[in-house]
Amino acid sequence: MIPGYIKQKSPIFTSAILLKKHHTTKNWKYLARDGKKPDKSPSEEAISVEEGSDSIRHLDLMSKLQNCSSLSKQIETFISELSLTSEDFKKRTAFCKELEEIFGIYLPKIKVHQFGSSINGLGFKGCDLDVCLQTNSEDKDVEDYAYLKDVPSLDDVKNGVVLPEIVLRMTPYFMLRFVRRMLFFHCPDIKKVLVIKARCPILRFYRSKYDIFCDFSLESKIYSANITGRYCSYV
Repeated sequence: MIPGYIKQKSPIFTSAILLKKHHTTKNWKYLARDGKKPDKSPSEEAISVEEGSDSIRHLDLMSKLQNCSSLSKQIETFISELSLTSEDFKKRTAFCKELEEIFGIYLPKIKVHQFGSSINGLGFKGCDLDVCLQTNSEDKDVEDYAYLKDVPSLDDVKNGVVLPEIVLRMTPYFMLRFVRRMLFFHCPDIKKVLVIKARCPILRFYRSKYDIFCDFSLESKIYSANITGRYCSYV
């Protein structure tokens, strides 16, 4: 209950409150309510299981499950309604292939990998796509990051002013900012871009061309060595 307010259910007292805009008694203020619950907004009723536009609305799914005659039928319906289709998998593969082609303009021999629910069979329609950029795969002598004052421009990397080997050794946060720069330049349909700072930072974005939300991260040999060393220091 809100401090300074009294909840009053008496019909006599309620009628007295309704006659006046303000009704106070010894520093207490009475609020009149008609007892009706507010209508739910369309956005509240249309909550989806996942984020993409092809995601299944929760109310629609519940309605279909309630019409099933048995538990086994409910399970079949649940899987058929929510599981990613072959078209979904093709679309996600094309998504990653395009990213790899864009990154290859500036960073040769890099690889883009899918992981998570999109490939382990647990993904739902409209679920986000977990993507990892593999770097430093062939450089066995790399031991530390290349610390730059700022994220290099695309032209500087493309023209060789900043070598790709240096770019691939940038800190994860700088690297994701460079990836964001590439995406803004080559993907006009990109929206809702966010770099999430963490020990393993993530670049989150949406591409309307594929109707996919993507969580983009890095697989760096430097990061793996650093985090392994950190864990070992606690043993």
